[in-house]
Amino acid sequence: MVAVWPLMVSAQTVAPLHGTIGGGGAGGTGSVIGEAVVQVVRTTYPGSGLTYAPSSIASSLIAMLTGKVEYAVAAAGEMKDAISGAPPFRQSYPAENLSIVGNLLHPAAMVAVVYARREFVEDHGLTSLRDLRDLRAPVRLSTNTFGNVPTARHNRILFDVIGIDEALIEQRGGKDYHLPDTAGLGLLQDSKLDLIVTLGFHPDHRAVQAARAVPLVLLPFGDGVPDEMAKRLGTPVGVIPAGSYDFLEEDYEGSTMGGLFLAAGPKAEDDDTYRLARALYLGMERLKQVHRSFSTMEQDLLVETGGLPMHPAAARFYREVGLLPQQ
Repeated sequence: MVAVWPLMVSAQTVAPLHGTIGGGGAGGTGSVIGEAVVQVVRTTYPGSGLTYAPSSIASSLIAMLTGKVEYAVAAAGEMKDAISGAPPFRQSYPAENLSIVGNLLHPAAMVAVVYARREFVEDHGLTSLRDLRDLRAPVRLSTNTFGNVPTARHNRILFDVIGIDEALIEQRGGKDYHLPDTAGLGLLQDSKLDLIVTLGFHPDHRAVQAARAVPLVLLPFGDGVPDEMAKRLGTPVGVIPAGSYDFLEEDYEGSTMGGLFLAAGPKAEDDDTYRLARALYLGMERLKQVHRSFSTMEQDLLVETGGLPMHPAAARFYREVGLLPQQ
């Protein structure tokens, strides 16, 4: 059971909270987390008008950093890319425009996976994703959209580790369609794609549905690849337990994204951000019920910021409840 410290409550503390959280597209991981935060806030502060606005993660970060929305859900690596101006961001954004309200995900909760049509795997004798280096036949795949910054960044590094790239795939007659996972899994279900490389929670109901129409497998990354990815990303190796899918008979190892954070931009008000941190703290049990991947979350993880600065108002609340030391 999560321990809840007794808190001083005032009219301002429990006032309705309004604003917008930006994040990834509907049905994706960011939207699952963003919508969960909205529900926790509305339960904690009745009458709140906080909303979740699905978009690409890159677009949502830019909207937050430029003061168009108050908050955004994103990973630490992608927020650092926005500050430095690394691709897909076309410019750098002021570091002072970004701070963390709370970490919303255990570092090993979101595991990378390769969904593949069993027929394609068997026809070409594939034992791992690394076998694509030697595959001379065309492969139709999706590694998600460029706007899904965490997954796109992860997959660029993954392909570098296994020794392939998009140019090699196209040279052999294949193509990376860079589709959102919902669309990609739909095409996989219709046998119009051969495999999808993505990050997510497991089991993913969209993959479960696709497997009802076409036999699927989880194709391993290859010996040593998850460990090498962990070194490059600075995140732990994740495990999808056997039985998470009907077609998964053994534990599956994949790389992970690390934490996923609720960030605040220049439009966020201090009072709102304080109450938002308070809602995350008080609503932890409800957040853990959203998906079993949240089950390992605990309140002390809220203050793990991935090397990014904590918002002063959020930090003030976390100090009050003992998650951060007093200054």
